[in-house]
Amino acid sequence: MTVEPIEPPEPGTEDWGDDLNAYLAHLETRIVDLESRPDYIFNSYPWSFNGGAPPATASGQLRLDNSDPSQATMIDVRKIDFDGADRSPAMQLLNVGSSIRIGDWDNAAVLHWFLVAGPATFNATNAQIPVTWKSGSGALPTSGQAKINVGFVVALGVS
Repeated sequence: MTVEPIEPPEPGTEDWGDDLNAYLAHLETRIVDLESRPDYIFNSYPWSFNGGAPPATASGQLRLDNSDPSQATMIDVRKIDFDGADRSPAMQLLNVGSSIRIGDWDNAAVLHWFLVAGPATFNATNAQIPVTWKSGSGALPTSGQAKINVGFVVALGVS
């Protein structure tokens, strides 16, 4: 919601009259707008990308359900990242309103943003995250153990 700015009445004015009421109503609208926005947390982790069809089969691997990132609707990722850490707790926080950023570890020009379309589902080794592609460009590296940087931007609810 965009609220047009209202200048406050001049200090020392004897009678603020309707100016004060309009200004206070404007401040209330801005406060309600700000309090209704979610907070976000961000963390990024290393995985390797494989352009083949899911499921991700190797430790530390991530795959998309389409070789063209802009057409992908699901990310299949091993719960254990490239460095051997279990990232299930971070993936369990993902919800509608969260984003996932996948980029080449060594080339910042290769970057794809995805919006999370629903909660992640888990099996014994992998997580499947429904997504829609938002923006990006470049081909993710697929040679050997080329690393990618996967960032989770988690939308936290407002109370």
